[in-house]
Amino acid sequence: MGVVLRWERPDRELAYNYTRVYRASSKTGDYTLIATLPVGVMDYYDELGSTDYWYKLAWYESVSDVESELSDALQGGEKAVYTTVKKVVDFVGLTVKVSSEAVGTGNGTTVSFSLDNTGVVEGSDKVYVAAVLQRYSVDYTIDYDAGTIVFASAPANQAAVTADYSYQDIPSEVVEQFIWRAQEEINARAGHSFYKSQSVSERYDGEALGDSTPYSYYDSRFIDDMNDYRTPQYEYWKDSVIHVRNYPIIGVDSLVIYTADLESSTTLTSSDYQIHYDQGNVVLIPGASGSVLKGIRNVVIGYTYGYETVPFVVEDLCTHLAARRLYMARLSGDPTKSLSITAQNVGDLDRQIERLWEEVGQKLELTVV
Repeated sequence: MGVVLRWERPDRELAYNYTRVYRASSKTGDYTLIATLPVGVMDYYDELGSTDYWYKLAWYESVSDVESELSDALQGGEKAVYTTVKKVVDFVGLTVKVSSEAVGTGNGTTVSFSLDNTGVVEGSDKVYVAAVLQRYSVDYTIDYDAGTIVFASAPANQAAVTADYSYQDIPSEVVEQFIWRAQEEINARAGHSFYKSQSVSERYDGEALGDSTPYSYYDSRFIDDMNDYRTPQYEYWKDSVIHVRNYPIIGVDSLVIYTADLESSTTLTSSDYQIHYDQGNVVLIPGASGSVLKGIRNVVIGYTYGYETVPFVVEDLCTHLAARRLYMARLSGDPTKSLSITAQNVGDLDRQIERLWEEVGQKLELTVV
C-alpha cells in the first residue's frame, strides 16, 4: 500500500545536511534505517510501509559523521487518499473486458489458477467451473492485482475453469503516482490539505502573531451545501490567535511558547487556550498562564488534523486532475493505442476541472475568516 511521511525540520538541526528515516513495527520497537534524504526534503513515501508502522527521524552531518538523537515517533498516512485507482480508471475508461477466458482444467487437487491478465478490476469477475457460476468469497477468492484465483475446493478432474472479467491496461502504481501528484496540486493551490487524521508539529514566529485588530470566530464547516450564513460566535484580538497550516483540527497535543532566545519555555495546558476546530485556529485565553512572546519560530504546537472522509468535491477534483495527467501521458505516446484521446477531450476536462476548483474555493471561504 505505502504511506507518506511529512515533517518539519527543527531549528536545532540546522547544522546537519541529511535526514535519516527509521522504521519499526511498533512504537516502542527496534527502529531500522530505511532512507537517507537531503535535509531540505521534508516528506518521504515508504512504498513498503503501512499505517500500522512507526517512524523516527534523525539528522546527519556527513562530513563529521555525526547523527542527532532520534525524533519522537510518528506515523504516516496513505499515499492515495483523495480518490482511488478504481475511480480514476472508471472515469477515464482504462479497462478491457474479457469474456469466457479459458483459465484451466481441474485435476481434483489444484486450487490456484492464474488469469491471463493482472490488474483485474475489483468486482468485475465471474468465475465458472464446468459452466456453473461460482460464488465469490464462498467458492473462491481472487487476488485482483496478481490475477490469481484460489478455490475453496479443487475443481473436479477435467472440469473447465473459465472467467469473465475486466482489467486495467495501465498498472495501479502508475495511476497512484498521478493521484499523488493531483493531491499535491490541490494542497498547494488550496493552501490546505484534506487528508484523513494525521499528527504534525509546527513552529510559528511570535512576532507574526502581534496583530491587534479584531478577530471573529465563525462556527462554520467545510460542507457540501452552501446554506451557512456564518454568524460570528466569539471575538478576540488577533495577537492571541495561532493559525495552524492544516485544518480541521482534531486535537492539540502540545503547545509550548519559548522566549526569543529559545532558552526557556512555558508549556500551556488545555485551560490556557480554545480550539476553533474547523478554522484551524488556536486562541490563547486572556489572562491565562501562557502569552505569546515575540520571537522567531518560538511557538511550537503539536496537533492532529484531518477529515473523517474526504469532501466529495475534493475527491471529484482529484479524480479529474489524475485523469488529466493520464490523458496527457497517453497523448505523449500510447503504446497500446487502447485509449482514444484528442485535444478536445483534454479541453472538456479542463473546463470541468476549473468548475470544481471554483466549488472548492467557495466552500473553503466558509471556514476562512
